[in-house]
Amino acid sequence: MTAKLSKSDVQRLLSDPSADARADAAAKIATHYDAQSDFGEQEKKLAEEIFSLMCQDAEERVRLALADNLKECAFLPNDIARTLANDVAAVSDPILKYSSVLTDDDLIEIVKSQGVEKQKAIAARKSVSANVSDALIDTNNEVVVGTLVANNGAEISTNSMQRVLDDFADSELVKSSMVRRSSLPMEVSERLVNMVSEKLQQEL
Repeated sequence: MTAKLSKSDVQRLLSDPSADARADAAAKIATHYDAQSDFGEQEKKLAEEIFSLMCQDAEERVRLALADNLKECAFLPNDIARTLANDVAAVSDPILKYSSVLTDDDLIEIVKSQGVEKQKAIAARKSVSANVSDALIDTNNEVVVGTLVANNGAEISTNSMQRVLDDFADSELVKSSMVRRSSLPMEVSERLVNMVSEKLQQEL
């Protein structure tokens, strides 16, 4: 686990404001903040102000250090999570996959406005609501939809499943991913069994 930020770290950051020093400081503050160790309200507020500043750092490795160490923080302010989620794909990936503070509206906005890598990260979340699933299906991207239907934590309505089969009837990736879901509505299973290979029929 990354060590707690010390006075010497702050002094080093002031005397050696290199990207490595800033990334190390970002990781330490974020880890200590997430652990809720001995931060009082004033220290917590100061840490959040530091995060807001570091979200604007020109060095990607500094912003990535924040994202990696704050990705599962359940009390991270939403505006900081959204800033990291809207960053470049490498920085946004851990936040999009793991952050519980992003709302469905946040996720749907990113699905609609940004690229495939971010859409795939959202499709792979531990839990994906039906509304977010519909937005992902609307991308009509084979890889994104394949990732979604392979995710047992994704809630997908029967109608949306049927729409996937309509739109991706010729996609082996999507059909094989759907076959391997832990459960399927009966009407979807019955339709799918007539669309896949004999091997996949046996799995289904």
